[in-house]
Amino acid sequence: MRTIELIHALLDDGGDSLEALAQRFGVSARTVRSHVHAANQVLEGVAQIRFARKVNAYELEVLDEDGFQAWLDRGTRIEKEQSGSFNRVPRILNYLLLTNAWVRIPDLAERLFVSSQSVSVDLREVEAELSNFGLLLVKRPRYGIRVEGPEINRRTCLASVISSSLVGCAENAEELSKQAKLIGKTVERVLGENNFSISSMAFQNLVVHLVVAIERIEQGCYVPMDSEQLERLMALPESITAQQLAKAIGNDFGMALPNSEVAFITIHLAGKHSIDALAQEVDADGTVISGSVWDVVGEILEAVRLSMRIDLRSDLELRMNLARHIVPLSVRLRYCMPARNPLLEETKLRYPLAWSMALEAGKVLEHRYGAIPNGDETGFLALSFALALERRRTPARKMRVLVVCASGMGSARLLRQRFNTEFGELLEQCDTCDAASVAAKDLADVDYVFSTVPLPNLPVPVCQINYFFDKDAGDGIRRILEGTPGFNAEALFSRELFFPHVKVKDKNSLLDMMGSAMVDAGVAGPQLLSSVRLREDAAPTCFGNYVAMPHPMEPVGSRTFVAVALLDDPICWDEWGHDVRAIFLVSYQSGGQVSDEAFSLLADLFTNNQAIERLIEEQSFECLLEELGKVTEQ
Repeated sequence: MRTIELIHALLDDGGDSLEALAQRFGVSARTVRSHVHAANQVLEGVAQIRFARKVNAYELEVLDEDGFQAWLDRGTRIEKEQSGSFNRVPRILNYLLLTNAWVRIPDLAERLFVSSQSVSVDLREVEAELSNFGLLLVKRPRYGIRVEGPEINRRTCLASVISSSLVGCAENAEELSKQAKLIGKTVERVLGENNFSISSMAFQNLVVHLVVAIERIEQGCYVPMDSEQLERLMALPESITAQQLAKAIGNDFGMALPNSEVAFITIHLAGKHSIDALAQEVDADGTVISGSVWDVVGEILEAVRLSMRIDLRSDLELRMNLARHIVPLSVRLRYCMPARNPLLEETKLRYPLAWSMALEAGKVLEHRYGAIPNGDETGFLALSFALALERRRTPARKMRVLVVCASGMGSARLLRQRFNTEFGELLEQCDTCDAASVAAKDLADVDYVFSTVPLPNLPVPVCQINYFFDKDAGDGIRRILEGTPGFNAEALFSRELFFPHVKVKDKNSLLDMMGSAMVDAGVAGPQLLSSVRLREDAAPTCFGNYVAMPHPMEPVGSRTFVAVALLDDPICWDEWGHDVRAIFLVSYQSGGQVSDEAFSLLADLFTNNQAIERLIEEQSFECLLEELGKVTEQ
């Protein structure tokens, strides 16, 4: 008997007598008392097991809800690692998903060669995994348990279990492997004959889904499809390949696949069409990426701008990448068929800013398509944003500028000559114009306007300068031409908002302390903490490497600022059990444009293992500034 098993038993039953606990775990009453004593030692401060004489039973009294939940989450994870339940959970899922009948827990325990108590603990993980796919684990007295939910959801969950390299855990693993090889050859042949391009990962995923489909069809379980939905899917160009594929697979297994299953294959093909193939189709036929998809992309970039204060709306390559990705993604979202992303954890760790942008994109997609992208799909979106941010950090091309002067063309030419002398290596072209003519001038080939007088609104950026600009002003012009806004890393941080060796019991207590300090310092409004909590509820901000970057849903500060807390002992940050020791609470400036260099800097710092390790070890403000300086130089 483990402490975690004892806790779960008391939680499930609301309390148990000494005799009941001894019988449940097959131990003596003395052993139960020893485990209760040991449990109270490790639970000190968060919970206590006490003996209630009135009911003659042991009961669990929780003293600190947040602290106890954190302990319970960590203890459950450790227990599963020690007991091997990480291997049992997929086996249980595989068995329950492949049967429609009720299953008794003792029978399931006997099949797995473990106790019923162990299966009961595993079912918590099973239930959580099922819920990710919109499925329920239904429990009925004297009948047992079974999975209930849409057939498509059941198949998607089952495919996820198998494709996660867990097929060896299934009792029919050898049979499924033979089917996969046969189906793989058929899929490869049919796709080749139709010149239908998908990635290797999508190919493997399609094969697994077809293996699952065959298993379910042999059990008489088909995907339900109403006539309107069926007609819409069969009208897609992918349905031609789907029909040929269904016929070939039916011949392999001696069965006829109904139209609903053909439509189901069409969904998979439409959701897996490679970006390269779509790019070719876009070049040949501009209608492949519809106007509605471009509208979605526009909404995403606007949402990112409003939330992160980073404007990527003019990045045409990002727009195209997002549009190409959303075409198949919209199909997967509509039919609850997320793609697996083997780079998910690395993406979250290496590109925290891009990950936050992808979360904003997910909200737009949920509104548009009725389903929010899961972590795997969010990771794919984050890669598009990461690429866009990397491009912004590369040397920019030479600028095309227009110099405007109010005192006539002669003075304008003189100012142009100075621009060419001071910044010639950064200029592709430098034209001149007087103030009276600028409104009528074609600015299509102009990147930036520099003017000695105020100008009306123009479709390109305008910087007002002094005719005889000094060195400081010249440095500012150079930063504009180089595309570098002269960012000062140290301006984000202060010693007053740097908290070393913090000891807190949970995440909420830490955020309360840090948020209150930022409000008291006058760098953030009173709504900071509530907005940060909303953000954490929407998506926790742990990015691996013991780092978290909580931030508000919207800008609430008088300036962009970062408070830093470093912990001696890690705290559990989210439901996945990520431990955190370095917390960077960011408050954005309200109004105006915020350069993304601050966030790029933080991203580089977060992904630098040596820098974070040293910062956690030394926990000094000087160490923070030194590591920031190194990142800035790089």
